[in-house]
Amino acid sequence: MRWWKIFLLVCLGALVGCIYGGLFGFIAGHIAPEWFARWRNWEPVGIATFLGARTGVKLGGGLTCFAILVHTFLRWKKRDANGTVVPKS
Repeated sequence: MRWWKIFLLVCLGALVGCIYGGLFGFIAGHIAPEWFARWRNWEPVGIATFLGARTGVKLGGGLTCFAILVHTFLRWKKRDANGTVVPKS
């Protein structure tokens, strides 16, 4: 797998995680605003959306990196004795 494809996959995974995390935080801020009221300087829905999006970026990028590592490991295990990759069947 080329480096630019890995870079794009990780960026796309982080972006999707940001969207899902922000959406989750937005909904959590509406359902339980008193839980986020400890940050008095910000609106509860806003801080929940920010924290959800920030966590989603980390988890989405990390999960994508893990998936690429698993893919690389499985491709490495499929090599034959000569070191060539066995074609997909």
